[in-house]
Amino acid sequence: RQVANIYFDKYHFESNPNILTAIAHHLAPLVPDDISVSPGLKLGGIPVVTASSFKTGLHNSFVKNP
Repeated sequence: RQVANIYFDKYHFESNPNILTAIAHHLAPLVPDDISVSPGLKLGGIPVVTASSFKTGLHNSFVKNP
């Protein structure tokens, strides 16, 4: 079992447009060229994928557990 030694407070980055912009800036180059929709996991992933769409121009889809 692996345990991370870094903690990310999702409430902090979800509510801070400057942090979301920085995350989107760093994620955008990692998005493959051959996709047309960018998925975001429920809760913390939705603000991240939404911010990333401003950089990539991709449409979003929001994913939740079945």
